[in-house]
Amino acid sequence: MNSVYRRCDARYRVVVLALALCAAVTPAEVGAEDVMRCSLGTVQTEPHLFVSAGSHSTTTLLFYSIDGNVPAELEFAVLEAPSGWEIILEHAGVDSSCAATVSLVVTPSLPSLTPHASLESGRETVWIEPRGYVCAEKVRVHIQAPATAASGAEYAVKIGVEAVWNVPGLGVPLLQEREFVYWVCLNGENATATQVMDEAGTRVRVPLLLAGAFCLLCAACLRGRIVESGRLA
Repeated sequence: MNSVYRRCDARYRVVVLALALCAAVTPAEVGAEDVMRCSLGTVQTEPHLFVSAGSHSTTTLLFYSIDGNVPAELEFAVLEAPSGWEIILEHAGVDSSCAATVSLVVTPSLPSLTPHASLESGRETVWIEPRGYVCAEKVRVHIQAPATAASGAEYAVKIGVEAVWNVPGLGVPLLQEREFVYWVCLNGENATATQVMDEAGTRVRVPLLLAGAFCLLCAACLRGRIVESGRLA
């Protein structure tokens, strides 16, 4: 089943950047009605991540083109990562641990009112308001924290993407670079234990307070009955 991301969800951050090249890119053999257009939309689902020392977290980057008619060739690189951390990029079963680079081609497509019934490996359906459902190329970002990572700290992981458009008749490729920053917060054992203890303490303190109040009430009632019976001067 294909996952569907909606922009209205607060967890998702959608960045749509388009290059308008209608006036600049007009090869002689291309008519005015067939002007070359280059565009690239991106979706960074989770800019903030949480991971424990010695474990990993996985998130996704999505890329699509619905306003252009020239395919975009993308190449990825890890620009910044904490020392000792392992960052692996994966697309359609190919990851950066077994290949020198991860690359893909974003083919222009049209939005649809309904999700795509079937998609090839490495693709996913994303909802772009108000355009509709779009077929996007999916890149998984695997972030592995070392066991020695300091808990409670926040680290930055930066992924770089170079987009290339080979426009027919232009003679030279068009280039664009983008960066995606992930802020990774370490959830160490100490932080987890403190949270659990606080929750347990809340559950324990409330019954104790209620029991204490009940005992005081019983003592007051008993004292009143003793006074009424004349046993206590």
